[in-house]
Amino acid sequence: MQGRASRQENGPSLDIYSIGAGYHFPLTARFDAFGIVSIEHDELSGSGADFNKDGPTAEVGLRVLPLAELELNASAKWVDVEQSDSGATFGARYYLMSHFSIGGRYESIGKDESIMLGLRLEL
Repeated sequence: MQGRASRQENGPSLDIYSIGAGYHFPLTARFDAFGIVSIEHDELSGSGADFNKDGPTAEVGLRVLPLAELELNASAKWVDVEQSDSGATFGARYYLMSHFSIGGRYESIGKDESIMLGLRLEL
């Protein structure tokens, strides 16, 4: 299970909420493939082209653990909320403890690009 919430503000504001499920497929001890399917809610306001929509997303990717506490990942992502778009993501995550980490991610979907930083608690 995966849940995510984000808020972006640079003039207009964009709120994104998603919930989904995925699976990691081990390929070796430190290398695996993953897939995630989610429902996403996007709400754009203050742009002149405001919208409030829901839609499906899907992501498939690879991750590698070059060190026990460092994860590098890349994926292809498809989003069908306001319009159908696809793109790529690249990220890194550092595990402070086995279930707690900090990470960053660059995402380019259609014409939109974003950089995200965050904390993860795995239950």
